[in-house]
This record gives sequence, structure tokens and C-alpha cells, in this order.
Amino acid sequence: MAAADPPSRRPGPQQGPPPLFARVPRRGYCWEAPRRGPPAGRQAPVPRRIDIDDFLAQRHLAFVGVSTDARQFANAVYRRLRAGGRTLYPVNRSTRVGDEIEGDAAFQSLRDVPDPVGGVVVMVATESAAGVVRDAIERGVPRVWLHRGVGRGSVSVEAVSWCRHNGVVVIDGACPLMFEEPVSALHALHRLLAQRRVLRRTA
Repeated sequence: MAAADPPSRRPGPQQGPPPLFARVPRRGYCWEAPRRGPPAGRQAPVPRRIDIDDFLAQRHLAFVGVSTDARQFANAVYRRLRAGGRTLYPVNRSTRVGDEIEGDAAFQSLRDVPDPVGGVVVMVATESAAGVVRDAIERGVPRVWLHRGVGRGSVSVEAVSWCRHNGVVVIDGACPLMFEEPVSALHALHRLLAQRRVLRRTA
């Protein structure tokens, strides 16, 4: 009777998640760390500073997600952008005709906002962002800023894809207060930390 083949000495699959950094060929005295791709929810190309500056140069902006509660952070962003001499249109679906937010006439939908609208700031839950983007596309808004502070913010793969597939300039991350001059010390620090992650200054 023929002898059975010896068992394979090749190790089986490892259990559990892979290590954060696998060992790769060493360069000099240091292990060369592998390059990582974009963070989850982000697609190339990443937001460009030229797009951010162009967005903030607009004089008429819609703002989806501003609250009836003036203490919310979205309202602080709204007031700061308006203080820069812009006309802002607050959009909140819970409002009714004749309601005001931050002293401005409020609108239930982007479709109700009067012309012109140079861009829309989106500060809603991640799962609601794509719906807002679709409204912006139907409304003909050429620029969308999907806010991101801590966590995912209003950035989703679907929302970003809707913008890019329809020719809408999208800023998919960061907070306008990181770039609206004068920038506070806190937001200047946030911008410094974020530049390597989300910005490129080339046109």
C-alpha cells in the first residue's frame, strides 16, 4: 500500500484581525510603514483648497440643518457665515411658512429657497445627507459643503457620489469655520491637523 502524503507544514489562516502594521522590507534602521488609502467614506479626489475658497466667496448660501435652537453648533456656523456679509437661507424641514431661524425667513426645502443660491452647507445626520444632495441637484445648486467635525458628520459615500456624478463641486469634510477668516485659535489648530488628511492645494 502506498504511503500517505505527509501533512502539509504550511500554516493555516490566522485567526482574528490582521495587525495594524505588517512588517515590510526594512529601510535603513526603520521598518517601512505601508501607505494607507483614504479613510472610510472618502473617495479621491480629496477636497481642494481652491474649491473651499471658491465656496466661501459665494454671497448667497443655503444652509440645511440649522436648528430652531440657537444654542446648537450649526447655528454658530450659520451666524459666522452670515456675519461675513453673505445672504443665508436657513432650511429646516420642521419649520412652517412664516417661521424664522436666526431672524431670517426659514424654508422647509431647498426647492423653496429663492434665487440665487451659490452653494449649500449641509449639517445633517450622515444618513440624511444624500437626500439633501439630491434636492440640491434638482434645485441646480452648483456647490455643496458636507460638514464634518467629529466623526463622519454629513459625509457619506452616496452623497459624495451624487455630487460628482452630476457635476456638483463637493467639499466632503472639514468645517467652514476652519477657513472663514478670522479663524479662531481652536479652528486654526483643527485646520492644521486636517490639512494632511483632507486638503491639497493644487488646482
